[in-house]
Amino acid sequence: QQQTLLESYREKESRARHLKAYQAQVIQMETEFNTLLDQLPKDTRVSELVEGINMTGVGSNIRFQDISVEPEIENEFFIEQPIRIAALGEYHQFGSFISGLAALPRIITMHDFEVSNPQPTLDVLPELNLVLQTKTYRSKEAAPEDETGAATDNAGGN
Repeated sequence: QQQTLLESYREKESRARHLKAYQAQVIQMETEFNTLLDQLPKDTRVSELVEGINMTGVGSNIRFQDISVEPEIENEFFIEQPIRIAALGEYHQFGSFISGLAALPRIITMHDFEVSNPQPTLDVLPELNLVLQTKTYRSKEAAPEDETGAATDNAGGN
């Protein structure tokens, strides 16, 4: 029992000795997190994003079958906007398209993609189908004002 208590004391003493450093790290992480969160756009501007996706596809010589904007998904600190893309083209055209998406000014992540060959043949370079799930992000909007004109704080605690 003495050994267990001694180990417990050492652990607690070490935590107490480093408490100031831990608190400083937490403050620094909160500041960096808020800075990153501020870099997200405040509004969705989906039409501009879809236009950018379309221009990237045209520049890559792919043909779109569908670009569908799906319902937003609200998270604690940000909102996701899923966009499903279906297109036809050659393998290297898809690579060029994906590179072009990465170069767009908005943050776009790519998820769950599928490349398929609907008509396998050895004679001709096949035209492939691409189905790609992408997401873009925006920060949650400022808290709405109540009837008195004062902003309400819906941010919650730390």
